[in-house]
Amino acid sequence: GPSFTKLYRKVILREIVFFDKREADLEKHGFMRSGRIYITLTDLMRHIGGTMVWGPTAGYLTVERNGVKVRVVPGSATVYVNGEKRSLGRATCRIDSRTFVPIRPMLDLFGVDTDWNRPLHRAFVNTK
Repeated sequence: GPSFTKLYRKVILREIVFFDKREADLEKHGFMRSGRIYITLTDLMRHIGGTMVWGPTAGYLTVERNGVKVRVVPGSATVYVNGEKRSLGRATCRIDSRTFVPIRPMLDLFGVDTDWNRPLHRAFVNTK
């Protein structure tokens, strides 16, 4: 009879975040830490629209969307929104030269809605 070759399929991870009902295309997978979902600040801004600038020193990043300017300090829960000091509740973190941020508090700063679906373990972000 015919010979069969056993094939193994690579497990494809599904992203934990969906933007406007579409699975996020993230350069680095998101993760949960202490009950919060983290994704890279680059991915977050790419999906909601806006700009991101390092500096002028490597000590912080500035992101802007719809007139809201946020200074993010890697490793700190403190951000500055249009110059006003605020807390994200959880610290940002640096992993593999990327700054990961807790998405819900970051999105709240820009007035973007986020819903958590507990049974699916997914965050749904509505940017419109």
